[in-house]
Amino acid sequence: MISRFNTLGCIPLVLALFCLPVPVWAAPDEAILLIDQTSGAAGVQRNGKRLALQAGDALQEQDLITTDQSGRMTLRLGRHGFVEVGPNAEVGVERLPFAAYARDLKSIFSVSKGYFRVVWKHPQLSSSWPLYVYMAGHRISLVSGEYFFQGSVGEQRACVAAGQIALQATGGDGVETIKPPSCVTLAADKPPQISPRNPDDWIAVRRGFSIEATGSSLLARDAAAAAPVAKPVINTAPVVISSLPLPTAIPASQPPAMSAADEPLPVEARADSSGAALPLGPVRVAPVLPAPAAAPRTVLAPALPVFEPQLYPPPKTAAPSAANSPITIGTVQAAPVTVPLKPTPPAGGSGAWVLNIASYPDATVAEREAARLRAAGYGSAISQPAIINGKNWYRVQIEGYASEGSARSAALELKTRLGVQNIWVRKP
Repeated sequence: MISRFNTLGCIPLVLALFCLPVPVWAAPDEAILLIDQTSGAAGVQRNGKRLALQAGDALQEQDLITTDQSGRMTLRLGRHGFVEVGPNAEVGVERLPFAAYARDLKSIFSVSKGYFRVVWKHPQLSSSWPLYVYMAGHRISLVSGEYFFQGSVGEQRACVAAGQIALQATGGDGVETIKPPSCVTLAADKPPQISPRNPDDWIAVRRGFSIEATGSSLLARDAAAAAPVAKPVINTAPVVISSLPLPTAIPASQPPAMSAADEPLPVEARADSSGAALPLGPVRVAPVLPAPAAAPRTVLAPALPVFEPQLYPPPKTAAPSAANSPITIGTVQAAPVTVPLKPTPPAGGSGAWVLNIASYPDATVAEREAARLRAAGYGSAISQPAIINGKNWYRVQIEGYASEGSARSAALELKTRLGVQNIWVRKP
């Protein structure tokens, strides 16, 4: 019966609601993470492809934000804050609600390397909006405030300028609260190191895109950039050549006889820098001496070790015990040669010992980490599901080590080569 009414003829008030194409209570669909501005080489990788996004474009779950040395990107986080990505950074968007009215508003970022800043104002709603940052095997929970994160090889740091964070190791039970103004350093085989921070440094951190920046270092950088470049001074005064006749050469043993050419020449009055007149004396022409013969041309040979046994006899020492010890030849000492480490994956992958690299609540994040390890030469890296405290987790593991000693050696190698922290050696 309702279909017989034309929408233009809906006169009865009771039928007016049926004439609307969309219910009046439906909120418009709005994106949560929008690009505000970019500069330099800053982009987004989505499904293995690099996208050329611009201001106003929206980001999605599983997007990876990447920048180079000149790259910067600022994104609006709903209507309640923004995030900022600095140079040489990789920041993953692990989880994101599709709209501000979604039932589950949990938002997760991961920081692999580079500078990442979060300014967040928790909305005053009946439903909560949890916001997390994952880095260095830790989950960091944020409330309203301003936070800085920076990842590098071997060390990751998080700083609280306002608000507070709850720090929890991935898969762990303990939670540590960190309040401003302070920073926490996350490193391998060490508990989190909390240190106070001078609140006057936050301006330098924002401007320098680095947690290491301080007010004094920023002033030194700006002064060096503004310092004028010294230019060489070129003497442009004209060269005056006297037209007086030159006397003949006189032997050095006989004093020169005075001649008309040797009489004092008229010289204009001179003055020094203070304005006082300088005494004027006779100007004499120096005798012309024979030009010295041209010195033979000397060709410099490349700097090579010189072997002179009669002058510098080589010392009689025992042969070095290690291949990389310095070699002494005469007085020339050769520097030791450092051989870069190469990955030593387990032979055949048949051993019972494994390396537990990290655990993640998201299967895609865990598989991405396992793929990175396989690309680095560890072909037995996998993502293994596990249940921890009644929740589903995904462990990134490298399998197949024959003994605990070989597994621990591989763990030390991973720390040195790839900066992997908090590795757990175990036998399932």
